[in-house]
Amino acid sequence: MDEDLDYANIYKTLKMGVKKSFFRKSVHGDTSADFACVSKSLASQECPELAAVFMLGKAKCESASKNTLAEASTLFTAAKYFLQAEDKLDCLNAITHGDNLDSATSCLLKAAKLYESSELFTLAANVYIFLCDNLIRRKKWSEAIPHLKRTLEILARDLLCSLQVLSKLVSCQLGLGDWVGALNTCLRIQALVSEARGTCTPELRLHYWTTAEVLRVCLVLLTAPPHKLSSESAGQGYSLDSYSVDAVIGAREMNEALFLHLQSLILAYRSGDVVELESTLSALRLYLDADQCDILSLLVNELTNPSSSVV
Repeated sequence: MDEDLDYANIYKTLKMGVKKSFFRKSVHGDTSADFACVSKSLASQECPELAAVFMLGKAKCESASKNTLAEASTLFTAAKYFLQAEDKLDCLNAITHGDNLDSATSCLLKAAKLYESSELFTLAANVYIFLCDNLIRRKKWSEAIPHLKRTLEILARDLLCSLQVLSKLVSCQLGLGDWVGALNTCLRIQALVSEARGTCTPELRLHYWTTAEVLRVCLVLLTAPPHKLSSESAGQGYSLDSYSVDAVIGAREMNEALFLHLQSLILAYRSGDVVELESTLSALRLYLDADQCDILSLLVNELTNPSSSVV
């Protein structure tokens, strides 16, 4: 940081004058180039929060000039600086109230809305996804979900992108313990995969279908007690008939070994065989990611601790 400049005073002035009045129509007379120059200097000196504040000043100048795209781009840059500042505090194990994250969120939402107003929906979706990825990384699942849903609305005609966003949505629902919501999302993924024939590679389709099916089976077991898992009482999406002893349908859609492991998982859960369930869990870990392994661990916990409640 340049000791010849009174950054503390500049920071206070901009934080009070720019940051707080940012979403009002008041405009500072400093030029966009001045703010950008100081921001770039501060960023190079590893002062991301100050750099972000100066970028907010630049964004106000762009807004005053009715330069919507430049304003949105500047807001995105400011958000990245705020996120860097938040990460820096996290690395130092410093006490933080999430002010930088909140500021980044506000900047990104404003940028996304500006892109939407300009009918640049792909750019808007990218901003929403960037925001959601950062919220998910910080386990802010409930905050990410509304923005993921908005992204799905924007990308409704893009099957592959929708599958990617739905996968993020499942992760959030799993993090919140919303088993029913996650199950419904898995069913949406499988429905989209069926529609995606010819629009993506067979390997990619198999990946999404298999991931969703593993989660579907686990979530059905978590949300329906064993005595409700018969074909007569199973509703749409809750049927596990394809994993009956005589069934072979499921093996056509996924790796045969994985199909047999899931079949064993269901039988072990229904019979209450904790030893077999744990054994199957170990075998299934080879096919699963962290979220799916957490769900399987919950199955064991439910059997060994029946008094625990599940959302």
